[in-house]
Amino acid sequence: MAQIDRYIDPLVDERRHSNANLRHRLLAEREQIRKKGLEKDFEQQATLRLLTAHPDLFDEWDKHMEACRQEEAA
Repeated sequence: MAQIDRYIDPLVDERRHSNANLRHRLLAEREQIRKKGLEKDFEQQATLRLLTAHPDLFDEWDKHMEACRQEEAA
């Protein structure tokens, strides 16, 4: 019966391909968002470990963060 429907309505295959493409794009975007989140978490953890191991870097880090904030504001 599915074969008959496909031949009766030529748009059935096109709709299936379109839906599959949309699902694929959604899953790819979700995976990309998840990876970016993991990268950000990893970067934050690495920074925290570095600053914990070298407390003398706090002043330098504060200066760097202040410069970043000023760049974002401009």
